[in-house]
Amino acid sequence: MHKKTISLFFSLLGIISLFLPYNKVVVIGCGKNFSSIDYYYDSFIKSIFNFFISTHRSFNNLIEIFLSLLICFSLAFCSILFLFNKISIAIFLIILTLILMSISFYNLQDDLGFGYYVIVFQQIILLLYIIYSKNKSKLN
Repeated sequence: MHKKTISLFFSLLGIISLFLPYNKVVVIGCGKNFSSIDYYYDSFIKSIFNFFISTHRSFNNLIEIFLSLLICFSLAFCSILFLFNKISIAIFLIILTLILMSISFYNLQDDLGFGYYVIVFQQIILLLYIIYSKNKSKLN
């Protein structure tokens, strides 16, 4: 029962974190004798929706959307994989997600919102919990 509760909690946290403010988008408005700079935060999931709405698609965009979908899958289903004892697949997906998220941190560190940090901490804590429970089961 404890394992089911933890899995459900991490899945819900992963799904919720997809909709939290992820990165800052700067908007510059210019006109005659007028200019303004403003910004707003986009969620992680909005970038995926923007890709499907956009008519311009390139190979780099396809790779980016594939990796974004991989991160979404990892956030929502790694804890479910752990629940069904697919531990090696779950650990692989978590490590891959953390590597991809570190690339985002390197490129956008000043423009990241708290949704990014929720995603990273959720994945780190899930990884530590999986490793802890795996070592605990080996001792018993």
